[in-house]
Amino acid sequence: MARENGMFISEYQGSFTNLGNLDYIFQRASDGLVTDDKFYDMLPQVKTIERRGAVHNFRPEKDWKQQADKLLGLSSGHGFKILCGDYESGILDRQAAIDFFCFLSYIQQERPDAKILFYTGIYKLRDCLIPYEGIETPFGPIDWHNFDFWLARYYVSTDPATKLTTLLIDPQTKVPGLDIGGVPVWDQWTFWQYWADGNQQGAKYGCGSRDTNLDVFNGTLAELDEWLASEVVIPPPPVNCEAAIALAVAEVSLRYETQIEEMKTKHAAELIKANNTALQNLIKPYLL
Repeated sequence: MARENGMFISEYQGSFTNLGNLDYIFQRASDGLVTDDKFYDMLPQVKTIERRGAVHNFRPEKDWKQQADKLLGLSSGHGFKILCGDYESGILDRQAAIDFFCFLSYIQQERPDAKILFYTGIYKLRDCLIPYEGIETPFGPIDWHNFDFWLARYYVSTDPATKLTTLLIDPQTKVPGLDIGGVPVWDQWTFWQYWADGNQQGAKYGCGSRDTNLDVFNGTLAELDEWLASEVVIPPPPVNCEAAIALAVAEVSLRYETQIEEMKTKHAAELIKANNTALQNLIKPYLL
């Protein structure tokens, strides 16, 4: 099976020219609340590649919704079929995981026509994201399987003097490990970034930089197109339990109050009747 080749570019590539040797491309649009410096410069060439995605570098210290709106705004109208959140923070924090999940879920809600990815390394996935699965959020419990996974994992040797890297495995025939030390971490990947710093592949793929970020899709070109065209299944909105409970309590209270009023009315009528009977019995001897 031939896996399809792609690339991820940002301002660090300096420039980009489509040489026709990429099946798809990812372009960084934003970082936190800042637009990538080369986003608009490289965008015209990026748009000559049909299968393209826009990437946002998520910053936990920034407001998640502002970051989501930043990516949505920059990508709007440019034909990006994939939107991705890049989680590279090493913060081991419950709120950071909640915010990243809300970021992805909101984008998925606003762009049901797009595929939503999250990008990270295997260690950050294990340490920063997976521990918080199941925690409740405004978009339901955290479940990273709601999105496709773009794995960053490199099998290279590095020359200590030049910092140049040599690829140790063939990404066309080998699969990346989804474990750490034999302990499973995850169960599936859609894209795999297999080579980056020190690879000297920039010029080969039209970049102004010496190095670039190379990826493969987990499938053939036909499978990539099928994946892009497939219907996006968005999880149903979570049930607002507090509101549901409040409504139920209000209904029960209203029913109880109604029954009390009915009992009071009935009791008052019976009391009047009893009083009338007693009064009649009291005065009856004097009326004879």
